[in-house]
Amino acid sequence: MTELGISRTEGEPTGDYAEWLVSTKMGLQIAGNTVQSGFDLVDPKTGITYQVKARRIFKSHQYKISLAKYNKYPFDYLIVVLFDEDFSVRDAYQYPYEVIPSFFDPEKENMKIMFSVKNYKKKFENQPSVKKIDLS
Repeated sequence: MTELGISRTEGEPTGDYAEWLVSTKMGLQIAGNTVQSGFDLVDPKTGITYQVKARRIFKSHQYKISLAKYNKYPFDYLIVVLFDEDFSVRDAYQYPYEVIPSFFDPEKENMKIMFSVKNYKKKFENQPSVKKIDLS
């Protein structure tokens, strides 16, 4: 997938694919450095930054999304992309940076949220400032 410009690393492709998909659908630019902390995408017109987190959803598993060093490397929005097993988009959500501490559980410098297939809609959709986004 690196030769197609979708994957920037040789590791597990979920995150790279999500970054590529969000950047393509939302007209954002992928950050130049794959290991820089803080954000993955930037709006070239406004400078607004986005951190992208993605998970593939398998039957009845629990999932964790972590934001390492959340306070040290701020960004403007978090985008969470949930894929089905075949990488089709199940759902995608956008959070303003300011609401993340009230939604994620702080753990030292990391922020973590646990969710399961049964309860992920409650975790993601019932937040007043969360915006569901369309990546189709």
